[in-house]
Order: sequence, then structure tokens, then C-alpha cells
Amino acid sequence: MISLFFKRKNVVYNIFIRHESSPFKKKLRKMYSRIKEAIKNYNKYRAPESKAKILKIENNRLIVKFTGSFCETCGINSWIEDLKYEIENFDVNIELEKIIEPKKESEFRIAIFKIKL
Repeated sequence: MISLFFKRKNVVYNIFIRHESSPFKKKLRKMYSRIKEAIKNYNKYRAPESKAKILKIENNRLIVKFTGSFCETCGINSWIEDLKYEIENFDVNIELEKIIEPKKESEFRIAIFKIKL
């Protein structure tokens, strides 16, 4: 098993790879670059109402912080689910596992996505 650990722009990446093959590592890195591009595209069209930022990518989990005013008539969770579809448009299979909402009213949410390899 190989563990890749790197940090870029305050985002911690910790990826555990069970297969040591070089093509698998390349595929994994390509997938994470697609996720970054999808988030960039998401922010381009949805900010300032909702803005996504990667907090952590670990194993097959993607943790994203959403900030903004979240037009509540649209449904707050819809803003988060939109990121799932945006990532899938970049050919990454992903599913929303959990949304963490603060106990007090706030302008942020945390979403945990499962990346399907």
C-alpha cells in the first residue's frame, strides 16, 4: 500500500493507494485534477450565492465547505447537490454522503462526498 500526502494552497491531500501500479496513480491524480476543475467551474457560475472550497481529500472522501447566502427559496441542499452533478460532468463518479449544518444559523455548510473508484 502506498500513501500519497501532499498539500497545495491549504488543501490537504492524503490518498492511500492499495495498488502500486503506475497507471492507477496517474488515474487517481487525473481524477483529483478533474474535481478541482469542477469546483472552479461551480464557483464561476454560482458565486456569490454559493462558493465551494475543498477542505480535504482523503482516501475516497472529498470534504467541501460551502459558503454564501444560499438563496433559500431554491433549497440549501440543492446548492450542494449541484456540485455533485458538476463533478460528474467531469467524468468522476461521486455520491453525496452527508451534509453537516451548523447548529446556529450560519452562511456555511460542510459536505462529505464519496468518490467511487
